[in-house]
Amino acid sequence: MTTTYQVVLLTLYFIQVFDDVENFYKVGITVYDTNERFGNFNSMPYDFHEIYTVTDNASLIWDLEKYLFSKFSNYSYSPLCYFGGSILECFKFDVEQEFEVISEAGSYLQSKKENI
Repeated sequence: MTTTYQVVLLTLYFIQVFDDVENFYKVGITVYDTNERFGNFNSMPYDFHEIYTVTDNASLIWDLEKYLFSKFSNYSYSPLCYFGGSILECFKFDVEQEFEVISEAGSYLQSKKENI
C-alpha cells in the first residue's frame, strides 16, 4: 500500500502599503494572490504595490516568514489604520532596504534548498 502526500503551497508576499499620510511595508503569507487577499477596503484601507512574492511548500514559506520577521524586527511598524491581517507584520523601511528584504528571502530559500 502506497501513501500519497499532498504538497501544500503557500505564497509569501512583500508589499509596499501607502496613502497620503503613511508609507510602510508588509510581509505575510497567503493562499491567494495579493489582489485577492487585499482586494477590498475592509481588508486593506490603503493602496498597495506588490514588490516580491514567492510560492513554495508551506513549511518552507512559514520558516521564511519567521526568519524575515526576526531579521527585520527592529523595523517593526504599527499602522494608523486597522486592516485585515496582522498589523504585527508591518515594517518601516528606507527604499534601499526593499532590496535587502528580497535578497535575504532569496538567500534563505537557496540555502534551505541546497540542504535538502
